[in-house]
Amino acid sequence: MDPTPEDDSTIIQAFYTWFHQEASTLEALIANLKTLPTPTIPVAIDQYLARINHISNRVKAASNYLPAYDQRKYAEQVRALSEQLTYTKKAVQPKQKFSFKSRGTTSGTPTTTSSASSSSATSRTSTPLTTTTTTTKIDTRKIHPTTFTAPAPPPPPQPQTNSESPAQESHHLTLKDLSYTHHPISALTAPTPLHLTNLENTILTLPPPPPTSSSQAPQPHQPSVLALNNAKNSIIFLPHITGPAHLTSLENVLLVISCKQFRMHKSSNVKIYLRCPSRPIIEDCKDIEFAPLEAWRGGSSEDGGVGTGEDGRNLWDQVDDFKWLRMEKSPNWRVLDVEERVDVNELWRVVGGAGGDEGKRFEGKELEEVLARFLPVGLDGEGGEI
Repeated sequence: MDPTPEDDSTIIQAFYTWFHQEASTLEALIANLKTLPTPTIPVAIDQYLARINHISNRVKAASNYLPAYDQRKYAEQVRALSEQLTYTKKAVQPKQKFSFKSRGTTSGTPTTTSSASSSSATSRTSTPLTTTTTTTKIDTRKIHPTTFTAPAPPPPPQPQTNSESPAQESHHLTLKDLSYTHHPISALTAPTPLHLTNLENTILTLPPPPPTSSSQAPQPHQPSVLALNNAKNSIIFLPHITGPAHLTSLENVLLVISCKQFRMHKSSNVKIYLRCPSRPIIEDCKDIEFAPLEAWRGGSSEDGGVGTGEDGRNLWDQVDDFKWLRMEKSPNWRVLDVEERVDVNELWRVVGGAGGDEGKRFEGKELEEVLARFLPVGLDGEGGEI
């Protein structure tokens, strides 16, 4: 059945509302790009570029009902967003230093090279082209051994005194190939990107920051970036990521996370308790369930210990599915019903303290029982208790 004119106008108005909300949000994010921590800027640029491409694809997909004039206007605004990102990217990323590259000539031998060139030029003017002289490379150290000096060694690196220096941020904490284990992450001494790869039947937890105090003792830091690849049948409790989070290939995972940007690819059967001040992004995913990460007493701040945006926003349920271009809501994700949600404080009491204040770690049968209790589909393909 063909849509009526009223249906067309409703769809066009809905697209107009969606487009301008998305474009204005992205424009503000790009404008604030320079305020992000330096290590997170490249990740944010990639994410914003992906969102621009998503908007562009949505405009193309709507060409069957949008008037030609509207299509041109939307395309112009998408192009303006792309130009704004390009300009801002050049402004925030350091320029590469210009340097001359040697072409096989030894440093400190300009006179010899000039002499050889002069001699070659003389031979070309005084002899036929068929008998030109072949010039070989000259080892100037044999001609002028007393003028050759070895290059000076580089100066020793200066010690860093600032614990949040870029040199320390350049280090990565990498954990990989964890299987049938309960692994608490130790406190960090600097903002550190966290890379996790190949987790299976694992409980991974990040301790909360200590209560704020006036003591001069150094305070532990939180991961600045999260990159998680390949996790199955696992509970991942990371409620303090200060920058973006990129997750790929998760299956049957319970994830508790607070971050500035959230993007997930190629995942299924994942329950996510999320706090994020920007719109979460999923792509090539199915059976994803979202719930808000509300007040959590494991932390120490007034909002329950989880990070927020500067304005306190939590857009946990404003999910963009980059593989779903229709105006209707994507069927690949849903909001987790209230009665289905786990109490995050109870979860922390179980997996954070491992059953009490003794710091016990689960293993063997106990580990399997905890995973089966909380995972979206248990360990035998059936839903967990919670």
